Amino acid sequence: MSYQITCVCGNRFFITDQQLGHHVTCPSCNRALIPLTAQADPAVAADAATAVAPSSPATPPATVTAVSNAEPTKRCPFCGEMILEIAKKCKHCGEYLDRSMVPTSGTAGAGTPADAGEIPNDTPPVFDLAVSQWENFWKFIICGTVVILVSATLLMIRELRQYAPLGITGTVVIMAFIAWFFYIAAKNSRCIIRPNRIETETGIFAKENDTCDLIHIVDLDLHQGLVQRMLGIGTVVIKTTDATTPQLLLYQIPQARKVYKYLQDQVPIVQKQRGVIIVKQ
Repeated sequence: MSYQITCVCGNRFFITDQQLGHHVTCPSCNRALIPLTAQADPAVAADAATAVAPSSPATPPATVTAVSNAEPTKRCPFCGEMILEIAKKCKHCGEYLDRSMVPTSGTAGAGTPADAGEIPNDTPPVFDLAVSQWENFWKFIICGTVVILVSATLLMIRELRQYAPLGITGTVVIMAFIAWFFYIAAKNSRCIIRPNRIETETGIFAKENDTCDLIHIVDLDLHQGLVQRMLGIGTVVIKTTDATTPQLLLYQIPQARKVYKYLQDQVPIVQKQRGVIIVKQ
């Protein structure tokens, strides 16, 4: 003989007559239940709602009332699963319902789960990148071309040929210095991406530093041309709610697509950890 049980969460399942009057567990919400019928102990049956006697084998499975001895439940606001009313952390998704209990220590990195708590500021960077030297490719070509043209001019014109050694040497030195300046400027334009913020640094002698927390990011764009895609570089455009830095450019960085994908995944995680809701107007 089988009976149909309807749990308070709405899930329906079947039990055998040997399970009547004993504890059973709802397979959906894991609530502890005591199924009763009219033939059960009167003292226990009085606490049930309405009991239905088992039907004959020829009839469909009978429906009985399940009395729960578990505490009241509620749905988790993060994953929607049923949990105890007094629960402070969801056993299904791991989110803290009591935000004061969110841990603030420990390390985190790429792929940090949402229940790991807030990420400390001293977390090692996930990406530490400088502007790609491919940005200077044509600048280096121009410097080399200038050296070749000046050298050819001094050697081909008879009147200037006596000045060729000095002129060529001077041109090489000047163009080498300009190329070195471009190289150092790109190398010193860095972006450091941590699991909770982005740090940028520019300047050769005087450094200019800027920081943008991931919780302020509202939009991301990746700009890549055909050649840039082949070289693996690109520019990530970041729009934020920060009044001092409404737009942040990660200009011509290597691994641009990886950085873009990482920020796409990490920004919602950090905003969820901090309880931030971005309202787009």
